[in-house]
Parts: sequence; C-alpha cells; structure tokens
Amino acid sequence: MFYFMPIAQQLHMLDQWINEADRSLADKPAGSLFLQSCHGTVQYYFREEASSTKYTRYIRKDEKALIRDLIQKDYDRKFLRLAYKIQKQLESLQKREISRSASFMYRPLGAIYDELSPARKEHVSPYVLPDSLYIENWLAAPYDKLHFAPEQSEILTENGERVRSKSEKILADKYALMGIPYLYEKPIKLMDLGTVHPDFTLLDINERTTVLHEHFGMMHDAEYREKAMYKIDCYERSGYFPGSDFLITFEGSDHVLNTKAFDQMLRSRFLSCS
Repeated sequence: MFYFMPIAQQLHMLDQWINEADRSLADKPAGSLFLQSCHGTVQYYFREEASSTKYTRYIRKDEKALIRDLIQKDYDRKFLRLAYKIQKQLESLQKREISRSASFMYRPLGAIYDELSPARKEHVSPYVLPDSLYIENWLAAPYDKLHFAPEQSEILTENGERVRSKSEKILADKYALMGIPYLYEKPIKLMDLGTVHPDFTLLDINERTTVLHEHFGMMHDAEYREKAMYKIDCYERSGYFPGSDFLITFEGSDHVLNTKAFDQMLRSRFLSCS
C-alpha cells in the first residue's frame, strides 16, 4: 500500500511557495545580471532591461545587496514559471481524482536551485531544495540521543553507528542499502507516554515526510509484550498509524525477524513513486 501526500495538500504548499516568490519579486530592482569568469574569479555585470543601448556595467563586490537581489529575481522568475505549470497539472489530477507522489512537484522545483552555478547558489534563498540537500539538512539536525550502559555490547552498523541489538543492525543496514535516510532513537512525544525514542525515524524523500519504526524484539516475554501493545496504542492515539507513518516489526524466541517481509514492506512504502 503506497502513501501519497493528498493532491489538495500539495496544491496548498505550492500556493504558499508561489505567494512567497511573488512577494519576493515585488521589491526587486529593475535590470538583470550576468556573470563572467576572469582568471578564476567570478565577475558580476548589470544590464538594463528594455534598453535599446543594452547598457551594462561592472558590479562591485561591495554591492552585494544588488547582486543578491538580481540573482534571486532570476531564480524567482524561473521558479514561478514552472510552479504555475505544475499547479495546472495538479489541478487536472485533482479533478480526475488521480493520486500522484509529491515528488512530482518537489523534484523539478528543487532542480531549479540544483542546476544553478555555485556562484549563483550562494546568493539564492530557494523555496524548494533538491533531494540531496534536503536529505543532508535532515540528517544534520541535532537531537538528544540516549546513552549506552557501560556493560552493553558494542554493535556497529555498516555506517559506523552504535545500536542496541543485532536485529537493529540488520534493520539499519537494510535502510542504508536501500538508500533510505534514517536517524537512530530520535525523541518524540506521545500521548500518555511523554517523551519516547523510536528505534528509527525514516525519511520518505518522495513525500518529504517522516516515518517511525519500532522493532519489538522480546515478544516472547509476557510483560514486555503487554508494554509493547500499550506503546503501539499510544502511537495510534498520537496520530501515528501503522503502514503510513508508523512501521512495526516483531521478534521473539520462537519468531525471528522476517527479513524478506521487511524488505518487501520497505520497497512498498519508500521506493514506489508515480
């Protein structure tokens, strides 16, 4: 079962970006900018708009505000042209009640920034990041991690991260192999439980949403099992529903982790996009 962000929600986000780009354009100066490289140094030149003389002048480095505004203006225009096109396509899909992954808008809009030269990127505030930069920022966000007891065995994933069990290593290595970004034991708050640390927080880059994964590895123990079922109930009452933004795996003395089924679950949830 695939999860796609509702088209209405995609259109709402797109409308916000369009409004932001429109406001940005409204206060930008007339004229345009072009770049030239001279002996490895980037030089900026100003060009008048709608000028029969095509007047140009060198922009000094101390005119950073003008450089930033002109480059941002060029980005805004490109962004709006494509955003309006995608908006019409999404409205058509909505009328026909067709679902489509949010990557339909994220990927092309993010590519506008991704395709800029490094000299232009440093002056632009993008509305939509390319996947690679979005993932980089998502992984870099700081959070408080749980500590390991001195007597705990040191179990490392292929990425060199320490986890608490061999099963968690298997799970983490599977994410890495399939290219699914993840964070280990990132805290969240659940109704009636307060702060908890899900085993893994995963990034669905297609929809740019997070998915939590809890692995319950001692289901043969009655007390553990009762606590696990209560915790699952707290997840659901807090708005996390199995199969969409909450994944669950089980293990016990008489039931080993089904890696084949887990692989199929991940492919269905993360690697399907239309």
